Amino acid sequence: YYTQGLEFDGGILYEGTGIEGQSAVYKIDFEQQKVLTNINLPNNYFGEGVTIMGSKLYQLTWRSCVGFIYNKQTLNRLGEFSYSTEGWGLTNDGKQLIMSDGTETIHFIDTATMQEQRRIEVYDTEGPVTALNELEYVDGLIYANIYCTDNIVAIDPATGKPRRTDVREAL
Repeated sequence: YYTQGLEFDGGILYEGTGIEGQSAVYKIDFEQQKVLTNINLPNNYFGEGVTIMGSKLYQLTWRSCVGFIYNKQTLNRLGEFSYSTEGWGLTNDGKQLIMSDGTETIHFIDTATMQEQRRIEVYDTEGPVTALNELEYVDGLIYANIYCTDNIVAIDPATGKPRRTDVREAL
């Protein structure tokens, strides 16, 4: 399987994994390196990005257009939601979910309605910045790795304007 999303919360590591027939979410005591609990997705789902907001953990699936909502403490499934594209990366800004779909588009989802509220497209001077994958929201910017490269873009969530960074230069 592939690690598709990682999230730390209070010393606990949440890992979302993906591969059809074997996708899961794990809750791990990071210091003890011990799995506290996990939940397997139904066999027809390829798990993708995860994020924690409040008492809930959200998870995307790749091509099924379905996301899952879990209680972050127990990993009991609380519900699901749908979206109209592939699910890749997921993060949040404390108010809404922020989702990538492997294109240049970033989707913003209201957690009260689980409906897309808006979207931005990420373009630089060379055109669309595609293959936006895993997302993180830090200090008012959305960070996305560009799939199959060593590049990360810092994206302005209001305009979609990116700033590219080579991972090797950042280290």
